[in-house]
Amino acid sequence: MNLFKMEMRRNFRTLAIWSAVCGALTLLLTLLYPAMLSSDMLALFNAKIASLPKEMVDMFNLSSEDIRQLPQFFAYFFQFVLMAACVYGATLGLSVISREENEGTIEFLYAKPLRRSRIVTGKLLSAIATFAIYFVVVTIGGVIGCLAVKPEAQDTVTLLTAVKSVMAGGFIAGLTYMFVGIALSVALRRAKHAASLASALFFGTYIVGSIPKITGVLDFLKWISPVNYVTPGDIVMDGVNGGYALILAAVMTVAAGLTYMAYNRRDLMV
Repeated sequence: MNLFKMEMRRNFRTLAIWSAVCGALTLLLTLLYPAMLSSDMLALFNAKIASLPKEMVDMFNLSSEDIRQLPQFFAYFFQFVLMAACVYGATLGLSVISREENEGTIEFLYAKPLRRSRIVTGKLLSAIATFAIYFVVVTIGGVIGCLAVKPEAQDTVTLLTAVKSVMAGGFIAGLTYMFVGIALSVALRRAKHAASLASALFFGTYIVGSIPKITGVLDFLKWISPVNYVTPGDIVMDGVNGGYALILAAVMTVAAGLTYMAYNRRDLMV
């Protein structure tokens, strides 16, 4: 039995839905760029932002200073697509291990000549591959949209480099949530509501990580949220921070190690 292929087939339906929705959303939002260049639209947009509470503007990075430039505009709206990507990554992580027990198929899996470590490896690789495919689709939507609305004065290489960097940062953040979700799923008993738990995981860390922006104190809390390591607006200006990427890679490594250890010791419910 090829566990990897079996898991990819099981992931296909949700992958198709999430990829289609987020890829189309990325494309459509990018196509709004020409409309945002009009003075009336910018004035209306800025007025709406000004009417929001300062705490909300800070929490969701809603400042609209540079959106007249296409790379900055892309980074501005992609932070909302990134939220969906992180929730999807966490959902994958929380469901990929625990669903055997949730669906009552763990006995079938254990009837096969597979060690627990091989089960974890197959499921982990399938989750990574699934999330990578999802991000490829989203990236294609972003690239097509950007090229369709690119001003003549905009350098194509610079634009595509910015899009690539933003997508790379988003992929790392979403992957981090996925690995943390996998580690948590091993500790939980029958995690039946993976989507709800994934939303709680993402928004819980996001809100805690936003406390320094809102209050100006407890600055260390911003590192609780992986999104704060890969803020799209910062990436467009300075690229992906190598140190931040290493921190997130270390979090993923620790989460993977905990997953293997906990799953090997877990009493499975059959």
